[in-house]
Amino acid sequence: MSVPSARADYSRAMLWVCEGCGLWAEAAEIGVTDEPAFVCPHCGHHRPFVRQPLFQVTGASGAGKTRVARDLPAALPECAVFDQDLLLDAAPWVAQRRRWLRIAGQLGQGDRSTVLLGTQIPEHYDTLPERACFATIHFLALVCEDAELERRLRARPEWRRSGSDESVAEMLRFNGWLKTNAAAASSPMALLDTTRADPGDTVAAVADWVRERLGSAARKPAPSQRSEPSAAIFGREAS
Repeated sequence: MSVPSARADYSRAMLWVCEGCGLWAEAAEIGVTDEPAFVCPHCGHHRPFVRQPLFQVTGASGAGKTRVARDLPAALPECAVFDQDLLLDAAPWVAQRRRWLRIAGQLGQGDRSTVLLGTQIPEHYDTLPERACFATIHFLALVCEDAELERRLRARPEWRRSGSDESVAEMLRFNGWLKTNAAAASSPMALLDTTRADPGDTVAAVADWVRERLGSAARKPAPSQRSEPSAAIFGREAS
């Protein structure tokens, strides 16, 4: 009896193994239909797969992601909510992102969308095979005025190492990058400024942002009736 290699290629996710012919395919080769279903490039087998929208809340350390991740499940019970630090380990960042997309994709088969909270940008997901699991990915960036962000970071316990000059400078750069580039990202990001917001109000605003887009996905007007994207609550998500 042969023993599987300890260095097996676990990037070959079972998600892409055809139930009809048993062959594995690259995600880029798998067709997606409006049924909705994945179509095997080898045998044409249609596998039902509901492509829900995915919601990603991003932002620099100190912008408010952890507090939102703590309180959003109660404020938004219709969605699954995860702080992406829950599965943080020594695996490469790409592997960790793929892991989360697989989890969210599977949750979508129960007609439930997922909200992820972590330091991500649209380009992190664009080329991943699991991107095909979702109809769209909506991004909301929590941002903050520089002075307040620095105050929050330096007030953290020393063991978190968030208050060092190097760490603060890195977070300020990312915070500034989000403000400058949100509209130009491959999936334009809405912005929510948390500088003076009560944490509870921020949680409620994020829940409203998700529900607005879930409602739009449910309505889906016919192609001939579709209107231009409207301004997002906290900025523009499309130009």
